[in-house]
Amino acid sequence: MSPAEPPAGATGLARIPPASADSYRSRFAAAALAEEYESNYAPGTYDSWIWDLQRSYLEDLLARRLPADGGRYLDFACGSGRVISFVEPKVREAIGVDVSPHMLELAREKVERAALIHTDLTADRGAVTGKFDLITAFRFLLHSEPELRSAALTTIRDLIADDGTLVVNVHGNAHSLRAIPWAFRRYILRQGVKQLSLRQTRAILEQSGFRVVEARGFGLVIARLYRLLGRRLSEMIERATRFRPIERLCVDLILVCEPKSEARSRPGG
Repeated sequence: MSPAEPPAGATGLARIPPASADSYRSRFAAAALAEEYESNYAPGTYDSWIWDLQRSYLEDLLARRLPADGGRYLDFACGSGRVISFVEPKVREAIGVDVSPHMLELAREKVERAALIHTDLTADRGAVTGKFDLITAFRFLLHSEPELRSAALTTIRDLIADDGTLVVNVHGNAHSLRAIPWAFRRYILRQGVKQLSLRQTRAILEQSGFRVVEARGFGLVIARLYRLLGRRLSEMIERATRFRPIERLCVDLILVCEPKSEARSRPGG
């Protein structure tokens, strides 16, 4: 299956509902905005460092949670393909969906066999069929408006297998050390700031039919401090996150979830 080819049973280019200018659906409507997003992960950047930390954790997580054959995997709002290109070698089938054709063009340069579909699953759930053993949604929950976020999680809940795993992240923890400059922006500069605490994110996921079974934090050092200290010193400070209470002060949180049900059978269990 080529990266641009929709999977069997998929509708391929599905209906994308019109979005207002301030909707998250239109965030990467322009190619330049997609390219700007991609530049955040250039070598040496803060975001690329966070992703390096997360990949080590995800490697272990997938080894623990995926079925023996790798199973079926869906990357919701796959963006430029950072996450799906990492996961695809570990699964039997990989599908990525996104509303931005420009992001998907960037993703096609990274994946080898994953099917990438230009669609909004909240509007056309028939764009993909069947159940998934693993679903990821990175850098989506924080910036999506509540209505879209709720619709997305409802859709994901319908698509995940009873014993499947959902992995999401929040890249703006309200209780991280970045809360200090955020407070300045919000109350002094009167700028809009989006952030979610671990507790708020848990509540959102619970309301959508998921139970959080694991949470990890990455980025105790905030971006400004990282640029000042450099990678080596930042990684020395990052070791403090081995202590769970300190880990909750990190900028980026990853939450591992299971769909709520009466009984679940775990991979290998």
